[in-house]
Amino acid sequence: MIEREKIREIFKSIVLCILLVALVCLCVVYILSFSGAKTYEFTKNDMEKISEGSLRTEYLSHWDVSFASPAFVGFSSKNEGENIGFYTLGGENAEVYAEVFPLFEKLFGKDGYSEKLDAREGETLFRSLLAGDYIYLSYASDLPLSVIVSMTDREAVYQGMSDEYISELLIVPKDYLGKIVSDEDETRETDIYSFYALARDSHGNYYRYSTEFIPANGRDPAFHKNYYLTYIKAENRLPYEFACVWEADDFFTENGFSKKVKDTSVIPLTGISRPTVFSESYMMTETEMADLLEVFSLNPEKASSYAEENGNIFYFEKGKHLCFQPNGVMIYNLHNTEPLPLENIFPWSFAKEDYGTADYLVASFLMVKALSEANAETECDFYISGIYYDGETLKICFGYAVSGLPVYFEGQTDMIVFEFSSGVLQTAEYCFRIVQKTSETRAAQDFVWALRSLILKNEESRRYFYGYYVSEKQSYFDVLVLEEKQP
Repeated sequence: MIEREKIREIFKSIVLCILLVALVCLCVVYILSFSGAKTYEFTKNDMEKISEGSLRTEYLSHWDVSFASPAFVGFSSKNEGENIGFYTLGGENAEVYAEVFPLFEKLFGKDGYSEKLDAREGETLFRSLLAGDYIYLSYASDLPLSVIVSMTDREAVYQGMSDEYISELLIVPKDYLGKIVSDEDETRETDIYSFYALARDSHGNYYRYSTEFIPANGRDPAFHKNYYLTYIKAENRLPYEFACVWEADDFFTENGFSKKVKDTSVIPLTGISRPTVFSESYMMTETEMADLLEVFSLNPEKASSYAEENGNIFYFEKGKHLCFQPNGVMIYNLHNTEPLPLENIFPWSFAKEDYGTADYLVASFLMVKALSEANAETECDFYISGIYYDGETLKICFGYAVSGLPVYFEGQTDMIVFEFSSGVLQTAEYCFRIVQKTSETRAAQDFVWALRSLILKNEESRRYFYGYYVSEKQSYFDVLVLEEKQP
């Protein structure tokens, strides 16, 4: 009898457990049936936000302002003395360029607005502003405003900015707001102004950028002479004038100086010194070539190769082609067969339906890094030497810079060229060269005397500035040479 009672109690306990489990399951089913769709939607959106945030973090870690730094930054304060400028290409004198970032935020951010000016009105205004106080920025080529600003403020990458191209930018005072006292380094009373900017591209389009922001105290970004005074004693400053306001002598006047030299050609008033440079073409070793094949998703162990009589070496695998020429030029997809998807370039999980400039820029930055690591003997900086878009293909070009100045190879600056479209890398070209700075530093030739000979030979209006120049006949060069650029 006692045994029967025990069995009955055990049976009751089992039934109660089963009923309890069933009740829990029914509750779960009820909750899911009541709000299942909303729960799934929330989870999906949440995951998308996490994924987007992760992608942003990856992007911004490769967003390098040095790629889009100006070629020249100039400061003018007429009450303080002569203009002072700095060569800044490739990230040289980065702290000078960083001085204007707070102004960029106000001009091109949520407080700013823009208008396109008539060509004649824009040119007249631009020239008149050069005779006053200003901050002047000159880029190596026409660059989209969105690229310039997002390189200075990483979060601006996702703010959907306008894409007008600009090559030169003037930031100038607008309304006088009184005096402020600055005590960062020393107590100094300074006139303070609101500000606006005037920009143009190389095709004669002018844009005015204004801001509703009004500086209220000394800590607010404003236009004042402290920008100038900060760098007046800098060791590498360059006193200069612009061609349009420079007092040329009779020789220049008689030979059409104003018609042959662009208005913002920088006329250095003193000589400059830079390191001497050695350069020559570079042929890859077998190990470096294997690493390079992997950069373009070719398997070094499976890729086939053959050599032509002219010295060209071809590697191909699954529709991809890589060609190395004896002069050190590498060309990817010479026959334009199978392109390289962006997801093969990014080292993280990547999946997007729409591709924008930011995607292609980050992909090009990663490729430049990989290619430069394969050519480790080069001691130079890289900068964006051109961005071109024809409605289908985005072409991004990079050049070499040494000590803030461009390096020309037979007159060309584009040493790395990528073509992207529809989420793939169509073609790539890289001119492998050894570029090394030597221990010597020498002064450049006198700019004015070099300019005399150039304006005698040339008829078209050009911009002139210093730069390193390399030719196949002269692989070692120890002075800066004046080089011309057709805008």
